[in-house]
Amino acid sequence: MQMASLRKPLFGKDVELALWGMDEKLAQDLLEGAYEKGRKLEKIFNFFDEKSVLSALNKKRRMECPEELLSVVKKALEVCRKTGGRYDISLGRQFLARKSGKPAKKPGCSYEDLRITGKTIELTHPEAMVDLGSIAKGYIGDEMASFLRSEGALSGLVDARGDIISFGEPKIVEIQHPREDRAIASIKLDGAVATSGDYAQLTYQNPHILDGKGFISVTTISKTLMEADAYATAVFVTPEEEIMDLLAGTGVRAMCVRKDLSIAYHNGFEGCLA
Repeated sequence: MQMASLRKPLFGKDVELALWGMDEKLAQDLLEGAYEKGRKLEKIFNFFDEKSVLSALNKKRRMECPEELLSVVKKALEVCRKTGGRYDISLGRQFLARKSGKPAKKPGCSYEDLRITGKTIELTHPEAMVDLGSIAKGYIGDEMASFLRSEGALSGLVDARGDIISFGEPKIVEIQHPREDRAIASIKLDGAVATSGDYAQLTYQNPHILDGKGFISVTTISKTLMEADAYATAVFVTPEEEIMDLLAGTGVRAMCVRKDLSIAYHNGFEGCLA
C-alpha cells in the first residue's frame, strides 16, 4: 500500500507523520496541514517558550485560558487525583532545577493549588509552576491525528518522539529497550502508545521523571495519546502493588521494566504483543 510521510521539527526534536493508501499529492497536503496544527498547539503548551500561553499563565498566576489548555489541565488534574499527588503538574520549578543539574528540592505546592473557575486557571501557591510535558505532547499528537481523519485519511500514524497514535489498519510498533540499542518488545497498535523511562532525556542517575518507584521504563497503551502519555508517567511514579488500582476503569494497559530488566504486564498489555 502506498505510503506518504513527513518529518519536521516539533516537541524540541522531530515529529513524524505518515498516511497510507492515498494519492501522494493529497497525502502530502494533509500531512502539512496536520503539522501546522501541531505547531500552533505547541505555542500554547511549550514550557520553555516564554511567549507560550502556558508561560503566560505561570507568570500571571491567574488568567482566562483557551479551551485547549483548559482541557489538558483538567485531564492532568484528574490523573493527579488518581495518583494521590504522586503525579503532579504543579512541580515545574523542581523539574527545571533537575534539568539544570541543581538540587531538586520539592516545593511546598501541589496540584491542589491549581484552581479552575469557568475558563480561568489560577495558581494559588507562590511556588506552583504548571508543567504539562507529561501530557501535552500526547494531546497535540491526538489533535494532529484527528485532523488527518477529519480530512478523509483512512490509515495513518503520528509519531511524537516515540509516543505514537495510529488509526486505520493496525501497525506493528517496536518498544525501545531501556538499556540496549534494540527493541525490548513489539506490539500490534490500534490506538496510542507512550513510553516513559529514565534514559531518554537526562541520565540513569539523574532521570527527568521525579520520584520513580523502581522502574526504568513504563509503556502504556490507550485509545488516546494524551491518556497514554499521562499514564506512562503516572505508572512510573506509582508503587507496583498499586498499579492495578490506578488503572482500574481506565482501559489503559501497561508494561513495566524493572531495574533488573524483568517485565511486568498490567491490565492485559500482553494481549497487544506482536
